[in-house]
Amino acid sequence: MQDQTTCAALMAEREFVPFRRNDPLMNFVGEIGISTTVTPLVLQLLCGTNAENPQGILHGGALSAVCDVGMYEAARHAFGADCVTVTQEMKFLRQGHTGSPMFIVSEILKLGHRTAFCNAKVLQGDDLIAYSTGQFTKLRTISTWG
Repeated sequence: MQDQTTCAALMAEREFVPFRRNDPLMNFVGEIGISTTVTPLVLQLLCGTNAENPQGILHGGALSAVCDVGMYEAARHAFGADCVTVTQEMKFLRQGHTGSPMFIVSEILKLGHRTAFCNAKVLQGDDLIAYSTGQFTKLRTISTWG
């Protein structure tokens, strides 16, 4: 099933600001921006060659890490408190390429008192290239990540 949201629509509708410049893992993967519009939470990813696997395509582990961060940010915002990943599942539907931007659209599926169930869709061009689900549990302190 084709996702109705396209990268062109996300770029036209939203403004992105730099995100997690002090995070070594995210900086290794590429340049990441976060949408100034909160719902749904959208990350823009411009991957560098560091994120390529030996076949020259986007490494699944790099994409998984960015999906985890996107869902974490959605859960953290919904909770108003810091949280941690309990589970994450990734489905790779198509190859991702480092030459064009990707968008990670993260949403809360269900929010409980201490648990958030989230999903993330990864779009590149007009294609849905990956899909992730995750479960997050709320902590008692606020994160210092910016």
